Amino acid sequence: LFLDLRKTRGGDADVSPVRVEVPLATAYRMGLATNLANPKTALFVASLFAATMPVGTPFFYGAAAIAEMMMISTIYYTCLISLITHPAVAAGYLRAKRKIDVGVATVFIGFGTKLLLSRQ
Repeated sequence: LFLDLRKTRGGDADVSPVRVEVPLATAYRMGLATNLANPKTALFVASLFAATMPVGTPFFYGAAAIAEMMMISTIYYTCLISLITHPAVAAGYLRAKRKIDVGVATVFIGFGTKLLLSRQ
């Protein structure tokens, strides 16, 4: 709750769009390293498959499900990057960033408060 309250009140640092030229291979390695260093999504999806696949499902089905999730993630992140790197979209996001941050922080404050009150 403390962090969310701080987010709703605090000012943001100036975040002006900066264009940085990075070779494609370097950008790929950076993105891959970032995703591999944060395996929460992969673990979440793996837990969904573990909970929903029937006992005795052939290994091939599990491998196909993993390949499908990798393809979906690749398509999603490719679309997201294509969108957010467009100058007009990036400028619009930067204009709305403060409102988005406050809105999300408010939702988390609500969830946190509900969680605190439900334990009593």
